[in-house]
Amino acid sequence: MNKKKIIWGIVIFIFFAIIVWIDIPYIFPTNNLISKNNYDYTYKQVHAYDYTYRQEDEIDSDLLDNSTWIDNTENGKVDKLVSIIDELSYKKARRPKDWSKYSLEFVASYDEDEYTTYTEGVFYITFYDDNVIGFQEQDQHKEKYYKI
Repeated sequence: MNKKKIIWGIVIFIFFAIIVWIDIPYIFPTNNLISKNNYDYTYKQVHAYDYTYRQEDEIDSDLLDNSTWIDNTENGKVDKLVSIIDELSYKKARRPKDWSKYSLEFVASYDEDEYTTYTEGVFYITFYDDNVIGFQEQDQHKEKYYKI
């Protein structure tokens, strides 16, 4: 009888420990969204998209090109943007149900090996309502969602 209580206590403890382990990213905020991966990127540009025109009924050809390039050569604007995003406090969130409003594509150079250097979009940040952002790295096809 006493062994059954101990076994049931261990099973219940393991069950709750698994639930807490899964929910910790949703409960406690962290930061360093970009720099936590420790990639050695040299940021070149950010391509900013504005998708708010999709929410209007009329589609005008002038509105379809709502994008802007931000160069890092202008006083290190991209590096400042990366540090601002890294300082934000966020916690994991569920996928938002609405459309994205804005998106940032970060273009950077990195060395694959000692002979090859690539310059391409390395990650994307998408902004949704209710302070939710989607973060997608270059080699992944699925966004991870965070609430700021």
